[in-house]
Amino acid sequence: MLYLFARISQFIGRQFYALCFFFRKKQAQKYDRAHRVNTEIQADDDFPEYVPVDTILFAKCMNSLDLHIQNEVFADFGCGKGKAVLLAAQYGFPKIIGLEYNSDLFNILSQNIRAIKHSSNIELICCDIKDYVFNDEITVIFLNDPFPYYRFCKFMLQVKESYIRKKRRIYLIYINAKQDIVKCIIRSDIFKEYGYITENTMLCPRCFGAHVFCTDTDIDICEVPNMGISIRT
Repeated sequence: MLYLFARISQFIGRQFYALCFFFRKKQAQKYDRAHRVNTEIQADDDFPEYVPVDTILFAKCMNSLDLHIQNEVFADFGCGKGKAVLLAAQYGFPKIIGLEYNSDLFNILSQNIRAIKHSSNIELICCDIKDYVFNDEITVIFLNDPFPYYRFCKFMLQVKESYIRKKRRIYLIYINAKQDIVKCIIRSDIFKEYGYITENTMLCPRCFGAHVFCTDTDIDICEVPNMGISIRT
């Protein structure tokens, strides 16, 4: 009886998650149509590891940060087709950096950025993260699970070296981070975790989430549902 109950619960859980993903995908498609861009996973795409950030989750992450927007530099490493870059532009960051290694994804990214009105403040870079010279002006690092663990650890060394060169408050937002990634960030000795942000949708409150870290121990972070940001969906 317990075995049967466990199997039924597992089946219901899978179906529930699939339903949440369906509604999430519909929302993403609506965003693409409204802005005439291509950020969603397409049927003919050959990018098995690409998953765009959810608009609601991105907005909640930004709302939870204590930002002085005119002084912030946003960087998305492994930005894919550029969904987070586009959302950051809508949010009003004066300087945005998007780095993508895959040349095919980078071409789509470039087309998407050209589709928006104000793109002069967006710098797109096509290179491997190991060849990137970390910009010491970056204050918001956005990561949607872009690298394998060994490469991410090397990336964190670059971040730490940048922080040592120029002490500043840096936020690091990591979407759906695994425990080994979280531990790697904590071991860097410059970041502390300040919160876990979820979509908190009525259907699936814990399906998708983001760990948020900060170098400034005096800044407190909390989950703010819908303040200070206006992002069209």
